[in-house]
Amino acid sequence: MRRALPWLLPLLVAAVGLHTLDVLRYGVYFALAIALPGTLLLRAVWRSVGNWAEDLGLGAIVGAAWMLVGWALFTAVGWQRWLVVWPLLTLAAFALPRLRSCWRIAQPSLLPLRWTWGLAIASALMLAATIRGVMGYHVPPPDATSYYQDLLYHLSMVSELTRAVPPELPQVVGERLEYHWFANADMAAAVDITRLNPIVVLFRLWVLPWLVVALLVCATLARTVSRTWWTGVLAAAALTAPQLYLLVDTSINLNPPVSFLSPSQTFGLVACVAAGIFLIELLFRDGPRSLWLLVVAMAVVGGGSKPTVLPVLVGAVGLAALYKRLQLKLVVAGALLVAVGAITLLTVAGSTSGSQIQFLAILKTSPGYERLTGDTTPAGVGGLLVPSLVHGAVLGTAVMVLSVLLIQSASLAGFFVVRRDPVAWFLVGAMVVGWLGYLFIDHPGVSESYFLYTATPFSIAAAGWVAATASRRLAVVVLVLLALAPVKSFIQNAIAGDTEAGPVFRSAQQWVYPDEQSSAAWLAANSAPTDVVATNTWCRPVDAKAPGCDARGYLVSGLAGRRTVIEGWAYTNEAMAAQGVGGRRYTEQPSPWPDRVALVTQTFASPTPALLKRLHDQYGVRWLYADARAGTVSPKLAELVPLRHSNGKVAIYDLGG
Repeated sequence: MRRALPWLLPLLVAAVGLHTLDVLRYGVYFALAIALPGTLLLRAVWRSVGNWAEDLGLGAIVGAAWMLVGWALFTAVGWQRWLVVWPLLTLAAFALPRLRSCWRIAQPSLLPLRWTWGLAIASALMLAATIRGVMGYHVPPPDATSYYQDLLYHLSMVSELTRAVPPELPQVVGERLEYHWFANADMAAAVDITRLNPIVVLFRLWVLPWLVVALLVCATLARTVSRTWWTGVLAAAALTAPQLYLLVDTSINLNPPVSFLSPSQTFGLVACVAAGIFLIELLFRDGPRSLWLLVVAMAVVGGGSKPTVLPVLVGAVGLAALYKRLQLKLVVAGALLVAVGAITLLTVAGSTSGSQIQFLAILKTSPGYERLTGDTTPAGVGGLLVPSLVHGAVLGTAVMVLSVLLIQSASLAGFFVVRRDPVAWFLVGAMVVGWLGYLFIDHPGVSESYFLYTATPFSIAAAGWVAATASRRLAVVVLVLLALAPVKSFIQNAIAGDTEAGPVFRSAQQWVYPDEQSSAAWLAANSAPTDVVATNTWCRPVDAKAPGCDARGYLVSGLAGRRTVIEGWAYTNEAMAAQGVGGRRYTEQPSPWPDRVALVTQTFASPTPALLKRLHDQYGVRWLYADARAGTVSPKLAELVPLRHSNGKVAIYDLGG
């Protein structure tokens, strides 16, 4: 009880901060359907690490992997609403005599109570910063007037993943969803079992337990490599400290390596760190062969969550293999990770198109870069060197590099771990790949940052190891570098400022009018999950008078949660590959499906029975969501198709079954 009591603190923060009983409902789901089954599976396949807290941390991501298997099976056959049977069957299996021992820790190795309080306090602060900061800033429907576009994009995928395996692209019905969507599938499973609204799960509930799990697995990694309990507390503090800025001011996101706006980053990070722990035990600590199963499971989950996960793990195993003179077990592990990476890259790791090699490309989006160098080149455009160096702005570029190194000090501290131990080279390999991706990849959406974010926990673990074993002088240097972690958030916010100033998100580019929002809610309530909608809301903002088209409109596919003939195409591989064409960003490129755009536009402006029949027969359209702000909507539509809902400038027509 003394060790369980501290964990009431983060639970209290979540319950009080969100003011809803949905927290309790979701907490029970996460505990009984994810964490507990996963912990039992962890112990059955491998063993307990000796204490419940770390077991539950690793068990949560193992349980999530197991839940993804159940979700895929049940959804593929249309039994989504019976998914709750999957974790119940798992728990029932462990009630059998042969598996009953997994409920107990055979060889307890309790950590000091100070460790428990340290992790519990860090978790409480992390949740408080999340609820007070990013959740307070990003208001969910129906109270918001603007939405950060990525949230609606993720919302569209959550809705899609509750209805189909394999999933379709919600914005282009009939096309395969090419994205690293495993985090969204985890949300879909939660929606299926809890029966909570996908909006509530995405905007308010899903990320909270995963932030606590992220702290637990990163703390476990630090303790595993250093064999010193307090390095786990240090790792949790290094991850939590940068978030404290959110307690005094709102921001657009959590400070990396965790993220609210990128669920795939948070989910993938947990899988990557868990895989790292299992690999260390398997390759360097004489772990049993059964660990291969957990390594493969985590590799698949990580690869399906974030494309940066497997390169980081391959780098870790690869450098350790070189140190061990290509020992067979390490070579096999590396080859296995490469194979999993290739498979996931071809199936569930989209949005990587448009990437190129450019040294220091990350500087182009750093605060102050344009002022110091005079360069305005966008991401994903240019040659092998960042354009500021090509144009001779050497001093300004050097200043920017130094600022980046300062801001990313926590990701540099781990390089002090130089010793004759393959685990040290394993950590360094992860860090090297993280920095190589960060410094040499140029992605249209600046996603090269995720390489470094994914490798950061390995750096923090290595730094803790140095602090625990090195000379006092070197330990002080490492601790100072880790202490700069909270400073970076203040520096970044001081330089960049809040681009959408105010207590909540108010972006003119992502504005959603009340009639649009209420009409989307009506459509969600009055249509079937598999219904297809023809809509003209592919631009943001939905305003025909606005110059150009930012093709990140996810009003119907996101807020209504329905498949569309065509909506925002900016995040498709086809659009991202066109970055820079015609001097435009990928978000402003014309649709890769111009025939669909033309058909919907013509049908709304000059409707005929033939056009309506084509929409119905070719794309299975049941509903027309016509927004007069987005283009011409002919009054003749009401003569040809029954008008079911009208509010302001939005009209919804029923094309019939």
